[in-house]
Amino acid sequence: MSADRASLGPEELALLLVGAADTGIVEGALRIHRLGSRWEHQFPQEFINVVAQQGSGVHLVFETDARHIVLSAHVLAVAPEGAPEPAPTPFELAVDGVVVARAHARQRGMVRFDPVSGTAAAIEATPAALAFRLPAGGPHRVTLWLPHDEIVRLRGLEADASIRTLERSAPRWVHYGSSISQGASAGRPTGIWPVVAAQSAGMELTNLGLSGNAVLDPFAARTIAELPADVISLKVGINIINNDCFTERSLGPALHGFLDIMRQAQPETPILLTTALACPLVESVPGPTYLGPDGVFRTHGTPTDTDRGRLTLSRTREVIADLWSARGDPNLHLVDGLGLFGTSDLRQMPMADSMHPGAPAHELIGSRFAGILTRTLSKTRLTRVVGP
Repeated sequence: MSADRASLGPEELALLLVGAADTGIVEGALRIHRLGSRWEHQFPQEFINVVAQQGSGVHLVFETDARHIVLSAHVLAVAPEGAPEPAPTPFELAVDGVVVARAHARQRGMVRFDPVSGTAAAIEATPAALAFRLPAGGPHRVTLWLPHDEIVRLRGLEADASIRTLERSAPRWVHYGSSISQGASAGRPTGIWPVVAAQSAGMELTNLGLSGNAVLDPFAARTIAELPADVISLKVGINIINNDCFTERSLGPALHGFLDIMRQAQPETPILLTTALACPLVESVPGPTYLGPDGVFRTHGTPTDTDRGRLTLSRTREVIADLWSARGDPNLHLVDGLGLFGTSDLRQMPMADSMHPGAPAHELIGSRFAGILTRTLSKTRLTRVVGP
C-alpha cells in the first residue's frame, strides 16, 4: 500500500505504526495502547492505563524522498503527584538505520499519578509540532521513534514528498517486563535495552515493558498470546517484590497460569523466561519498596519476613528455575538475569536510585540479550542460559 501524499492523518499514520497492540482514533488523534484497551475494565489501577499508553518501543516506519517532515502530536509527560515536571524525552529520527535527528515537544500536557493508589489525572495541552530534516539522496527508510516514557497521540504528518509504506519482514519479538524494560533511566527511545537488542538482532519489537507492573496479570498474558511472535520473552521478578504481591505459595501457580494462557494460543513459539537483574536492595530482604524523598528506593521488608513465606528477589529466581524445570517444555528457555546485569556490572555501573540501571547498563543488557535472540532465531538448542 502506498500513501502518495505529503499530508497524512491519524488513520494513515496507523498504517505506518509498529509496536502497539492496539490503536484508535480519539478526538482527531491516533491513540496508542501497548497492552490492549479492551482490557481496561480489568485494570486494578488507572496507572496501568497510563504506562500502557506511553510509547516505549513504538515507532513509525516508512519510505520517502522528503527532505523535511513535521509530526503533529499531543504529548503528555507523566510524573507522580508533587514531583517536578520531568525533562522532555526526545523523539528520534533514524534514516537507513542511523539516528540523524532528535526533537522535543515544546508543548506538553501532564499526567499526575498517585503511586500508592494508582489513580491518575491528565491536563491536556495543544498539539506540538516536531520538525525534522532528512538527508538528500533518497529514497530512505525512515523510522520515527516515539518517547518511551511520554504519552503521544498522533494527529498528522506533513512532508515535502510522498510517504510510502514498507513491507514488514523482520522476525517479530514480543517482550514483557517492568519499568527497566520500558526504559527507565535510559534517556532516549533508541537507548532502552529492548530496542538496543531488537536492532542488533534485526527483529521487530513489541515492547510490553510496563512501569510498576510485570506481575503476571492474566490480561497481559492474553495480549501476548494474541500478538504474532517468532520469539516471546518474559522478564519477571522485581515488581513481584516491589509490590509484595506473591508469596512462596502463590508465585509458582500464577506463573504457570500465565504461561498456560500463552501456550494455548502459541504452543511452539520460543519463550525466553528471564529472571531479575541484580538489585541488592531486595536480594535477601522482601518488599514492598517505596521511593524516598531523596529519590532513592527503600524497602519496608525485613529479613525475618521470609519466615512468613514472603519472597526475596533471589528466591524468585529459584522459584522460576524450579518451575522451568518442572514444565519440561522444549521451547521454554530459562535466561538468568544476573548474566544480563549482575553484581560485577553493578559495581561498574551503580544505580542512582537503587532500582533502575542507567543508560550505559541499558546498552550492555541490550547487547547481551541480542545474542540470546540471535541464537534463538538460528534454532540453536537452548536449555538454560546462565550468561550472555
